[in-house]
Amino acid sequence: MSNIVIEKKSKSISHKVFWVLGAIFLALVISGGYYFFKNNAFVASQPVSQQPKNIKITYVIPRFFGYYRHPIVFNCIDSIEYDGKRIKTSKIDYYKKGQKELQNIRENCIPF
Repeated sequence: MSNIVIEKKSKSISHKVFWVLGAIFLALVISGGYYFFKNNAFVASQPVSQQPKNIKITYVIPRFFGYYRHPIVFNCIDSIEYDGKRIKTSKIDYYKKGQKELQNIRENCIPF
């Protein structure tokens, strides 16, 4: 009689890890899809406005800054019109020095 030996080839550990990670990834994809479907994220709830809002400069005041021999002239925006509403900007305080005044000049003035 001859001896018959049957060898069972087992799959490697890396192959098993690949299948486990694939199953976890598939579960995450399915749960994410369910979340979006449940919250109706695929459909916009409100239509997006296609018309841009207009900004119109309605009043400009020339202001002088610096020393009397070397003045800098700025056209300062006094009021604007945004989306049909008139907005008056705050005026620059001449007596306060420092960062706040410079910030106001940068935000409200255009060099002439």
